[in-house]
Amino acid sequence: MNTTAKGNILEDFVYDYLQKTVKSQGNDGLVSIVQKHKSYKMDGDDSYVADVSIDKYLRKEDIEIDKPTFSIIYECKNYKRDNTVDKSDFQEFLNKIEHTRYTRVKGYMVTTSSFSAPIISSANYQGIGLIKVNLDDESHEIIVSRRLNCIEDNDEMYQCLVSEKQPKGILVFDNYKFTDLRTILVNNKITLTDEFNAVKYIRNVEIEQKALDLLNLAKAKELNVNLVLDKLISFLGLQKEQMRMDNGQLGMLNIKEKKIVLSVTLTGHRRNFTIAHELGHYILHSTMLENLISEYGETLVSISLDSYSDNYLERQANYFASSLLLPQSKIIYGFNLFRQKEDIRQNYIYVDSQPDNIHRYMRMQDYLRDLFNVSWQAIEIRLKQLNLLQFGETYQPKHISDYLNNYN
Repeated sequence: MNTTAKGNILEDFVYDYLQKTVKSQGNDGLVSIVQKHKSYKMDGDDSYVADVSIDKYLRKEDIEIDKPTFSIIYECKNYKRDNTVDKSDFQEFLNKIEHTRYTRVKGYMVTTSSFSAPIISSANYQGIGLIKVNLDDESHEIIVSRRLNCIEDNDEMYQCLVSEKQPKGILVFDNYKFTDLRTILVNNKITLTDEFNAVKYIRNVEIEQKALDLLNLAKAKELNVNLVLDKLISFLGLQKEQMRMDNGQLGMLNIKEKKIVLSVTLTGHRRNFTIAHELGHYILHSTMLENLISEYGETLVSISLDSYSDNYLERQANYFASSLLLPQSKIIYGFNLFRQKEDIRQNYIYVDSQPDNIHRYMRMQDYLRDLFNVSWQAIEIRLKQLNLLQFGETYQPKHISDYLNNYN
């Protein structure tokens, strides 16, 4: 079989896979999947034809003038298994991506063979994703480990990238970690078909009800979250252990072994939220994680409450954790205890620039943190959701302690 014919087989696979996976129209715009006949303009008068690409458009009119807001470009190299994608292949593709005009572009190199170690390092630095496909495996499952910087921690997967060893289906390495191709698409606001949607949409009210059901079934109604979490772990038949972890990892959920592993560095509020977050994955995502992911690791990014990420998996687990640690009845009970202590008549706390209001707000932080043993940030989010805490437009923190309290 000649080189062109071999290349077409891989391009056809990537194109067909994306056609089955991606919806042409989603909530955030229109999507076009193109094979071999889309020319992307480069700096100067040059242009190049992508093997396979996904173009995202905000409006139908943008399609007519061919002005996508975002494109994902796939460069396919169907080499013999003993051949390696070399430096010249990578540099040529990188040059195309860096000089593409009119749109934001994310590039992926796809191969059936292997990548050299220097290319893996360069790909991380340059923001290029690497994908290895086993065309003989018709299941095309995606098995990944979500540990940060997990090359050194997962030698089996790394060997698939750099040698003839074949993965079980599709292996994706991007941004220093092995990841899931479908999650990458979702994070770029590309809507997937129901069959391939990596994370099913769950309404917040449903997530909150699942957390409440678990608390009721386990009869875990104590105010102290340490006791609550111990009860829940025991009720679910899970194991919990601590170990030293590298690369900023905080915890890990192993579905198959029913085990939550925590970093020895975790203490207090962050430890409690990490456990609750992992329980969220276990309750909401067990089937999907067991089928797709060998070990699911958490970092500060994945359990951050500073902003809800585009990763639906993390967003759902965060909401579950907040609902589990601070169910509505508990947060209202604690809030009313504080109101009685402070002799507050109104049924919410209002914070503006007045010193008395700011000091009362700070006292509430200390009181509820001590009562629940949960971070103030998590408590504040729940109070806002229930309209128990309101901020005036004039409110500005007056003391450095106001800033520091948000990080306790």
